[in-house]
Order: sequence, then C-alpha cells, then structure tokens
Amino acid sequence: MEKHQQEQIDRLLSDLDFPALYRGYAWKNDTWEKGFPDIFRLEREVTTAARDQTLGLDHVQRIACWGGIPNRDRIDCADRLSIALYFGDSPAYWLMRAPVNTIRIIEGQIRGFGPTYASKLLRFAVPRVFGAIDTRLVRVFGETIRAQKCTRIYRRDRHPAGACLRPR
Repeated sequence: MEKHQQEQIDRLLSDLDFPALYRGYAWKNDTWEKGFPDIFRLEREVTTAARDQTLGLDHVQRIACWGGIPNRDRIDCADRLSIALYFGDSPAYWLMRAPVNTIRIIEGQIRGFGPTYASKLLRFAVPRVFGAIDTRLVRVFGETIRAQKCTRIYRRDRHPAGACLRPR
C-alpha cells in the first residue's frame, strides 16, 4: 500500500468513533437496540452450514436477499460450495494467511456474486476471521482499490452479529 493511502486510512480510523457508529448502524430490521436479529440469525445459519460443509445456494440466496442485491435471479451456484472453511469448530488456518484467495474461490463458484458479496458470505460463514467489504466503502475509496489492499481494514477477529430476513 502506498504511504499516502496508509495515511488516509490511519486518519480515517483516528477520526471515527467506532462504538458510536456500531450503535447507530441500521439495516432493514437490524439495529443495535434490537440486537441485530436478522444479522444474528443469518450468521448462525451460515456458520453452521460452513462448519458442516453444507454451504450452498440456499445460503447464498438468503445473503443476497438480506443484502438487497438486485437481480437475485442471476445468482447461481452448486447446491454445495466446494471450500473448507473450518476444521472442527475452528476456522481453517489458511483463512488468515490468504483471505483474498478465499474470496476469489467463493467468487469463482457463485455466478452473480462479486468480491463484495463473496466477502459478505465469508463474514457470515466465518465471523471470527472475516468482515464484509461494504459497497458504500468501495464507492468512497474508489473501485481501483484491490481487495488485497482492503482486507486488513475489513477483517476482524471478533465482532458480534449475524442473520437472515426469515427464520429457518
């Protein structure tokens, strides 16, 4: 990353009050006051499927629905994605070493998902490792920033949240 980009990111991080932003976050039915019920439900379902290696089209469609992706009928993938994200209850060790490769693997298996939605799927599947690359942030920072330059900012070690619009 170039020095001026790092300085901009450092300035942004020092200027923002992340706890206040977290408490003020709202998306559809999800708010801090309500406990982010849809996010929590989707995270629980997708994390369980990732651990059981049953992550597939149903989960992808629910994430697209939650995120409000246009043209959801264009989204398609196998009934089960071909990727191991967990060993038992622990996230696979390579996720921290090569997060961009993981996003590319997911993106390559899902027609209609770009890196932003691939990162959302990973955020719900392995929340201890991944955060989501938000489309609004991409617009602010510019589309020329490649995913590997952003990964450090959006990954997280531990952060509460997760769910879908409809309970299963």
